[in-house]
Amino acid sequence: MFGAGVTMSRGLLVLNEFAAKTTQALKVHPHVPQDTQQILADDDFLALIPAEAAGDTAELLRRSQILATRYPEQPMAHFALGVAFASKKSWREAIAAYGQAINLKQDFAEAWNNLGFALTQARCFTDAIAAYERAVDLKPDYAEAWHNLGIALHQSARNDDAVAAHEKAVRLRADDAEAWCGLCAALGALGRHEEAIDAGQRAVKFKPHSASARHKLASALLRVGRVEDAMAAFQKSLELDPENSEAWLQLGEACSRARRLEQAVVALRKAVMVDPDDARTWNHLGIACGQTGKFDDAIAAFQESLKLNPNDPNEWNNLGNASSLAGNVNYALAAYQKALALKPDFAEAWHNLGSAFHKAAQHDDAIAAYQQALTINPQAAVSWRNLGFLHHQSGCSDDAIAAFQRAVTLKPDYADAWYQLGVACDHADKTADAIAAYERALALRPDDTVAWKELSAAYLKAGRSSDAVTASHNAVKVKPDETVAWKA
Repeated sequence: MFGAGVTMSRGLLVLNEFAAKTTQALKVHPHVPQDTQQILADDDFLALIPAEAAGDTAELLRRSQILATRYPEQPMAHFALGVAFASKKSWREAIAAYGQAINLKQDFAEAWNNLGFALTQARCFTDAIAAYERAVDLKPDYAEAWHNLGIALHQSARNDDAVAAHEKAVRLRADDAEAWCGLCAALGALGRHEEAIDAGQRAVKFKPHSASARHKLASALLRVGRVEDAMAAFQKSLELDPENSEAWLQLGEACSRARRLEQAVVALRKAVMVDPDDARTWNHLGIACGQTGKFDDAIAAFQESLKLNPNDPNEWNNLGNASSLAGNVNYALAAYQKALALKPDFAEAWHNLGSAFHKAAQHDDAIAAYQQALTINPQAAVSWRNLGFLHHQSGCSDDAIAAFQRAVTLKPDYADAWYQLGVACDHADKTADAIAAYERALALRPDDTVAWKELSAAYLKAGRSSDAVTASHNAVKVKPDETVAWKA
């Protein structure tokens, strides 16, 4: 059941409890309608719980349909039919059956609860919330319905209300691990992470062998950056339920954050084995493979993702990145262009397209792509740096200098942009500006041998021989095997 809703077994136990109460009422009020007395003694009715316990959903449905036909005015018969349809995940039919039970008995709180559950499964959250609210109005101490109400509210992004509903559930039934799980999820969605962790820990305390409780706790730990603790909790959850693809996905995310990239790949491969139809997981696997240098595997994963989700520009962009890193520039160009066809204002894809055009020695196209990226996002220092580099290669020194200056203005600690600015100024015979740029680059990255060489040469050009020698010596210190540190 969704979250921790009414289980099928609980659904029929409710029916059994209802029957027991009715039997007790017969002793006090013997003039109960005959069909009520008959259904309680009916062999088909008595066979429902054994059929459900045996997992025989076909038999459960067969007998429930017989009862609903035999006792059309009995709410219990239609409730049983609803449980039977729900056991087969036939949610529309379950909704109709529970609705009929409620038509016959408006104060049937358990039927309202189960109706809410079926509506939740059918993604009809507004109607589900209304059904659960009716259940708790009729039966204010109905902990299970409060919990289910919390789940539906959480799914509707009404997390403040979800927290209130789950808190009501745990006040009524303090050892209900599933209700604590629901509270953990709702608190986490509100950013109340420490409270979410506490709720997750309580869930584990009350039900230590619950994979769901371990999973919820792990998710809460991951949200606050307690990566090692989260990994341990995900692993425990997966020992209990190795078929939980979401837990495998999140374990992969945790491993990636911990820079345990090979472990991330293993976890994400498990995730796609469990659920090969989840585009998100294929995309995450592609990213992890790319981070470990498995570019062909990354391409294959992104291709699987795009089979499932062909209109996601981010995944086309990722495929372009993997293809570019694998050396397949033409394929990368096609992927970036597909991303941009889907999302023309995708600045990152324009930037990446520029890089791919540069690799393909299509410099004019590369410049145009970077310019488009910067039209969309003029704050991207790396795009300004790359545009400056292409202008410099094209002999447009003034444009190159202007672009590098924008890059270092946006990102003053961008050592490579300072170095490139120095090179551009040097070539434009702006020696003093070149020296200032090289010095700034080396203050940020003092182990850059090439920058020391260029600074040495610039000092020499400016007639600062002593400084040139010092810079040359610094270059040798950084890389002792260099015998020539500067040129005349």
